[in-house]
Amino acid sequence: MAITDITGSGWKTEYDLELVVGIVALLGFILWERYASNPFLDFSLFRDRIFRSSSLAAFFQALASYAVIFLVIMYLQGPRGMTPWDASLLLIPGYVLGGLIAPFSGRLSDYRGARVIASIGLLLQICGILVYSTLALDTSVLVVVLGSVLSGAGTSTFFPANTSAVMANAPPHSYGISAGLLRTMSNLGMVCSFAVAIFFASIAIPRDLAFQIFLGVGEGISGPLASAFIDGMRSALLVSILLLLVAFVLSILRGKEKRAMGREEEVEGHP
Repeated sequence: MAITDITGSGWKTEYDLELVVGIVALLGFILWERYASNPFLDFSLFRDRIFRSSSLAAFFQALASYAVIFLVIMYLQGPRGMTPWDASLLLIPGYVLGGLIAPFSGRLSDYRGARVIASIGLLLQICGILVYSTLALDTSVLVVVLGSVLSGAGTSTFFPANTSAVMANAPPHSYGISAGLLRTMSNLGMVCSFAVAIFFASIAIPRDLAFQIFLGVGEGISGPLASAFIDGMRSALLVSILLLLVAFVLSILRGKEKRAMGREEEVEGHP
């Protein structure tokens, strides 16, 4: 609630209490679950290196990537003056390619391990964001398509491989909890990512204008305001790249994996 309120209205004194209560409640929940005889979420799973690294990589990947789509849509509808429909069409190629790649990524990681495959996906996403960082007022929209293709390919390479690593190495009695924790980490990163995007956008342009642009009810922006937004967007994209680099390091350092391929054997997953 604190993140949502701060994102929507800016930082106010009354939101301090929400933030403190939220943090204390979260820590209390974690402590309760750690010592409960029959916990709802088994946090002992984080003792496993593969699960810990994979979950944290999913968190940082989501924290970085969802803000990118948010900002690119705002760029297309704001400085470029596109409608929500036209702006969304430019991102479709990335999703289509991602849908084609994902099944192969998951299947390949079942045989070769997830470390290299998932890490390649993160590098592709970084390349996509670097392409987005070149956007200006007069950049060809084909650059947006290229960025979406790289990002889509990277996301669909990372997610199946990363999920495969968690499920292949989870204890047999904890498949459901392992999948739930992994999804929770990713969802948490996604929610915070939107807050990061709005924060950087509101530094460059008024907050209410940022919401109008994203919702498609504004008339776009031009002149100095448009240039300021692009500068703010580039700063946010740089932050996203740094977060993806953290995810990349976690992915590389996840360690050996146990894979069942006709018989039990270990796959190191090195290049």
